[in-house]
Parts: sequence; structure tokens; C-alpha cells
Amino acid sequence: MASRWFTLERAIALVIFIIALAYINASFHIRMLPFELRQPFKPNTFPLAIGIMTAVVAFLVAVIPPRATQAGEEKAVAGDAEGWRDFDWKRFFIFFGLMIAYATFLRPAGFLLSTVSFLVLGSLVLKEYRLWMSVPIIVVLTFGLWYLVTQILGIYMPAMPNSHLLGQMFGSAATSGA
Repeated sequence: MASRWFTLERAIALVIFIIALAYINASFHIRMLPFELRQPFKPNTFPLAIGIMTAVVAFLVAVIPPRATQAGEEKAVAGDAEGWRDFDWKRFFIFFGLMIAYATFLRPAGFLLSTVSFLVLGSLVLKEYRLWMSVPIIVVLTFGLWYLVTQILGIYMPAMPNSHLLGQMFGSAATSGA
């Protein structure tokens, strides 16, 4: 009976729970500047929230009794362990390359151009071929996000390509007007 209660899932949840408690304890020891002590959101607010949520979920996983498995479910779990062999690795590496290119060209190409390009190409990689519907949504939401961040929140984010940075990346042809 004890082996049915103490499963690998619960052991991992217990380890994660202990790590979350240590994380919560460490977040109480984050040094703060004097003016930060009376602010509603301190440097340790987000780490505390993450630690508490992780501890609660890990505790619930460790405490809630496991549900009874059905006959076909054991075969599905065994199949999941071998599922990595059937994974589409080519598409994964193409998408990973797109993410690296997006991070590289975000500043020199501007937020709008790089984000729209990344989302459109990413949707093609993920085999979403309804571009007539996807592209207008992508453009509107990207512009809306840029407007929210720059105009409402006041965080500077270049919208269009910066010719000076493009000139530094690709030579002086981009800055000379040629």
C-alpha cells in the first residue's frame, strides 16, 4: 500500500516543493534600496509569487490521491516515453532558428517588421496556411502591442528599422542611401 501512495510523481513533487520553499526563503533576502521598501511592488514581489505558486502546485500534486488508471492508459503512458522518436525535429530546429533570428534582428529591423515577419514565418513553419486570415490579425495585434508598450507604458521600442544599426550590421551601404 505504501508503494502505491509514494510514486515517482509524488517524489518529484516533494523535491520541487522543497526547492520552492528554498526559493521563497531566498527571495526574502533580496537586498533592496531604501526607497524600494515602501513601494507596493518590490524586487522580491515576483520571485515570492512564483515561489508560492510553485509550492502550492507541488504540494497539491504530492497530496491529492492518484486517480485509478484505466487499461488502455498504461499503454499510452508507455507510448509517451517513446514519443520523442516521432517528433518533427526538422520543424523544431527551423522554428528555433527563427527565434534566434527574431532576437538578433529585433532592434536593427524594428519591432513591427521583425515581429510580423517572425509570426508569419512561424505560422508557416507550424503549417498554418490560412494567411489571408492570419496576416491581418498578426499586423493589428503587433501594432497594438507596440502602441501599448511605447505610447501607454512609455517604454521605448523602435518601430521601424534603424538605418544606423543596419549600416553597422551590413556595411555602410544601408546608411549611404545607395
